[in-house]
Amino acid sequence: VDQNVLDDPIQCGSPNEVKKTVNSASMVGEPWISFWTPDEFSSYVKELGYNVMSDSIPYDYIEKYLTPLGRNRKKKEMLAMEHFVVATIE
Repeated sequence: VDQNVLDDPIQCGSPNEVKKTVNSASMVGEPWISFWTPDEFSSYVKELGYNVMSDSIPYDYIEKYLTPLGRNRKKKEMLAMEHFVVATIE
């Protein structure tokens, strides 16, 4: 989960929605205990023998997949709290 969830929630979307999502996850037994910046996560996976090829957030996928189809969503309608990482073995 993006470190901004704790440090600067507005970077992830509506602070109220971020808080609701974190609370909901905790209520169903999924407390988020790992928070990373992209650089920290990249260093971590590198230590494990992987190489990060891409690190994306939901906004990136809107631009790549939905916008070309005319299915735009506004950033304020989404939360960008998770990163989707593609890595290869070094």
